[in-house]
Amino acid sequence: MLSIVVVVHNMPEQASKTLHSLSSHYQRDVSEDEYEVIVVENRSTNNLDTATLRALPANFSYHLRVESEPTPVHAVNFGGSVANGSHICVMVDGARMVTPGLVSGVIKAHKLARDTVVSVPGYHLGSQLQQKFSSFEQ
Repeated sequence: MLSIVVVVHNMPEQASKTLHSLSSHYQRDVSEDEYEVIVVENRSTNNLDTATLRALPANFSYHLRVESEPTPVHAVNFGGSVANGSHICVMVDGARMVTPGLVSGVIKAHKLARDTVVSVPGYHLGSQLQQKFSSFEQ
């Protein structure tokens, strides 16, 4: 089993999209019993809402933490401590969308060798950095 730890803080809209992209409804060639998603949210004034949390698939778990230090490291460590998988994937920034074959590809890569390390680069869409804009024009 693959455990995916997603750290979230103060970004419910982006995190919801990330979690959807990790769901078995979006992912191809993989079923819910092959991986789990551990959502670790450091408390903010803008947490994921209850409707989003109720809609999480069965292979997702949600953990809200109170963190006083400005670092995701404790959330990552917590996620790793509750993980059930033999391999752990870490997404430190919950504002990521993954491609539909990512989860099955990572699982296949780990089957190639016992100590496989998989790294997935992040890319921005468009010609300019997205963090420069608060919203996108249509």
